Parts: sequence; C-alpha cells; structure tokens
Amino acid sequence: MKRTFVVYLAVLLFAFDLAGEEFSEPYQNIKSYIERGNLKTAQESLSDLLKIYPDDAVLQLYQNKLWIAYADSFFQKGSINLALNYYSKVDKEWANNPHVKSQIRKCLNNFKSVSEGRNLIQRLPAKMIENTEPTVSTIPNEGILSGLEEIKDQISNVQWIAFLNLGILSILIGYSVFFRKR
Repeated sequence: MKRTFVVYLAVLLFAFDLAGEEFSEPYQNIKSYIERGNLKTAQESLSDLLKIYPDDAVLQLYQNKLWIAYADSFFQKGSINLALNYYSKVDKEWANNPHVKSQIRKCLNNFKSVSEGRNLIQRLPAKMIENTEPTVSTIPNEGILSGLEEIKDQISNVQWIAFLNLGILSILIGYSVFFRKR
C-alpha cells in the first residue's frame, strides 16, 4: 500500500514538473539567449515559436528586444543604416520606448552630415523624426485580444491539470488514511 502511494505521489510530482516546464521554458530560453548576446539562437527559437503563436504578446516583446539588441550592436560597429532599420522596426511595434527614440535621433544626427543620410531622412516618416507618440486608439486591439485569449486558454489548461492532480492526491491520502491495515 505504501509503495502504491509513493508511486502515485512520484507520478503527480512529475506531472506538476512537466506542466510547469511546458509554458515557462521557451520564454526563459529566449530571454537568456538575448541577455547572453546569443542573438542568432534567440532568433531561431523565437521564429519557431512565432510561427506557432503569432499573436503572443510576450513573444512579440522578445522579438522587439532582439531587434534592439541587433540595432545596438550595429550602432556600436558603426553600421548606422542597419541600426536605423532595426530601430525603425521596433519603433513601429513599440512606439513609446525611450531608448529606441534616442537611438533613432542619434542615427539621424549621424546621417545629417552624409548626403545619402539626407535622402534617407526625407524618406522616413515624419512621425519617427518628430518623436511623437501614437494615441491609444491606434493600437491594434484585435491582435492583443487574441493573444490574451490564448494565454487565458493556456492558464485554464494548466489549472485543469493541477486540479486533477490535487483530486487524485487527496483521494490517495484519504484511501490510505481510512482503509489502512491495522
């Protein structure tokens, strides 16, 4: 009887461990890759997950952080044009980021002395150059809401597994307490 209880307890602990790893590990891996500067691996992992969950807000946040990391590295190397391209991608998705705004301004200031930079500045949207922030009404609500619905579904799935495991555990404890051999 005790062996059966121990086996069920081990199975339940393993199930809880798997349920916890299933939802947090990809995010943690991508975050750690970005923090370590392993940008290619982070982009590969992120691309795979974005194909599966295109409206996931956390994945889109990590995509923006990855673009910022690429842009910062290009800016430090002196590739202002590539840095400005990545900063403009982030600015389209995350318009109120102060770091991106200041870096765009630095890139544009570096371009003002070069003739091709003047042409690039004329092609950029005036909103990016003027450093204005969009109003709340311009945020695409459909993508955010569908991402939130997916997150809500994932949480409800995890809750269902947790309650099932707790129910089985309480039945096993009750069985071992009330029907034990004396």
